[in-house]
Amino acid sequence: MIKLNADGFWEFSLAFYCKPNVAAALLSLQDRRNADVNMLLGICWLATLGYRLPLDGVQSIDAAVSSWREKVVVPLRQVRRRIKSDFAEEIGKIDQQSLKHTLLGAELDCERIAQRQIAAAAEPHCTKLSALPPAELALPVLRGYLDFLPRISTSNEPDAQDEADIAAILKEL
Repeated sequence: MIKLNADGFWEFSLAFYCKPNVAAALLSLQDRRNADVNMLLGICWLATLGYRLPLDGVQSIDAAVSSWREKVVVPLRQVRRRIKSDFAEEIGKIDQQSLKHTLLGAELDCERIAQRQIAAAAEPHCTKLSALPPAELALPVLRGYLDFLPRISTSNEPDAQDEADIAAILKEL
């Protein structure tokens, strides 16, 4: 079995997230579809290494990180986001910024732990290397992952914003 480097995943994520339109696309999928940004980044990272995850592997990896995400990462993000919107009158701007910065640091530490969990859970599913370009490897897996998530509408039609977000991500891969 292959041993994936979780630190390499983190380094990839930091660099990839800063590329044009990637952060906006990832956050759009997170906010609109409740997608896990680390799962999206993991799919892309593995594609750059030459791996296309099987869809049952994506479900397995998501299940491995879901408890940490739901009990720790998401609540931290919600508190960080609420500081400014819910407490603008009670807390001064300097304290808001300080708290937001502190919470963001804690959230990033927790995201890094989530990435370690994702890398470990992905190892059994990385059995066959491919010479296809990373974007070709990632595309069906990103779509498959989003298919697991609830759609905005009840229609079975592909969501135009999902496709635009995926295209923005793949353009930089």
